[in-house]
Amino acid sequence: MGVRQREFGSLYEVIKSERNKYVNLIQAAQQRMSEMRQKISILSNELEVLRAELKTKDMSLQKCRVDLSASLAQRELLRADVNKQVTLYGERRGDMDQQLASIEQLNGGINSLEEEMKLLRARYARATELRNKVGLKAVMYNDELCILHEKINAQESVLKAGNLALRERDDELRILRLQRNECQREIGLERRQLPSKKALDDEIVALQIELLTVRERVAELDKLAASPAAPPAGPAGGGGGGGGRRGVGSQQWR
Repeated sequence: MGVRQREFGSLYEVIKSERNKYVNLIQAAQQRMSEMRQKISILSNELEVLRAELKTKDMSLQKCRVDLSASLAQRELLRADVNKQVTLYGERRGDMDQQLASIEQLNGGINSLEEEMKLLRARYARATELRNKVGLKAVMYNDELCILHEKINAQESVLKAGNLALRERDDELRILRLQRNECQREIGLERRQLPSKKALDDEIVALQIELLTVRERVAELDKLAASPAAPPAGPAGGGGGGGGRRGVGSQQWR
């Protein structure tokens, strides 16, 4: 019986030791669970904070995307405006070149008309002098009065034709000068609108040099064209009046 009690005592001690061990394990597990709950709570709070930060960053990202889209659209608008300005500059430059060419043509026409007017004035002076001489000789020589009257009438016809040609040349010259002044005014306006004044000035200087060369060439051609023309004949002889009419006709044709 005592042995049995000792066995039960030993078994009781073992069971008690196991119970204490398991109680300690349960307490440790409960403490561990409490710690885990605290950690889970902390991690949940951190997760909420991270979610809030993520939401804020998403909103910032959306705003940045919107700003980027607006910037890209603004850039395209600026590019279109720059291309438009470049096209407009090219068109204005082309218009200015055309106006410069028109001015050169008008200057050439004016110079040609001035040369023709000089020739017409010289012929008019010769015709006037010839008419005066014919009038004096008509008084001096009564026997040649009829012939001289015919020559005077022919010379007056030449004078009338010369006066008419002079008036026409004066009108053409006045119109060309008005056109040249208008073109120069338009070029002045275009110059004030264009930024590259120095380049245009250099181009204008080159064009003026070319214009001088062309004028010299035109003057040479005018001299060559005027050199074969015969001067009007004197009052003596029956071919004087016909020669004067041929000179005026050739001048008008030229």
